[in-house]
Amino acid sequence: MAQGIGFPSTIVEPPYWREACVALSESDPVMARLIERFKGRALKGGYEPFKMLVRFIIEQQISLKTADKVWERFVKACPEMTPLLVSRKHRRTLRSVGLSERKIDCIWDICRFFIEEEQQMVDYDRLDDQEIVKRLMSIKGVDEWMAQMFLIFVLHRPNVLPLSDTRLIKAIENEYFDSEMFNGMEISERRRKLDQITTCWNPWRTVATWYMWQSFEANTVSY
Repeated sequence: MAQGIGFPSTIVEPPYWREACVALSESDPVMARLIERFKGRALKGGYEPFKMLVRFIIEQQISLKTADKVWERFVKACPEMTPLLVSRKHRRTLRSVGLSERKIDCIWDICRFFIEEEQQMVDYDRLDDQEIVKRLMSIKGVDEWMAQMFLIFVLHRPNVLPLSDTRLIKAIENEYFDSEMFNGMEISERRRKLDQITTCWNPWRTVATWYMWQSFEANTVSY
């Protein structure tokens, strides 16, 4: 999830946030309890689109601790982190910070995308979520989950439901079901139950997802 990204963000309350909280509280007692529990918190924003996607690529298939170290070296190697300047870095330089050949190719493709899409990015507010996801997934290494995080944390789209996010599913299991019962369900039955719950979150599924993440983090024991 985007909370792991290692560059500054500021607390931003999207204009729809309070309306969404009222609607979710009225329609779903579980959400009402979570919204009350985490009162005063809101979605974090301010993430830089280019840096966000590069960081996601760096985090792939390695621990967050290792990713932090690679990211730190990457920032030192690319102090002016713009698509154009990063695209001009020698492959040897990028390898030296701990990037694999595949990740270098992916980062260069992110550079290509932002250079080519620079003018079109201003029109993203006019595009629907699916079209933006489709465009982002044209980048090498960017999957649907990354594109959905982009929708949530960069564009603040209100109705994004990243069902491939394991923490979201685990939080729903914790808050809405008996775990033994949930895990014993057939896959089709489990999906039907998830659909029933998340349909009630429409059109504020981003907000509901965010509160689910908060509940997951709060219920995770740290050792």
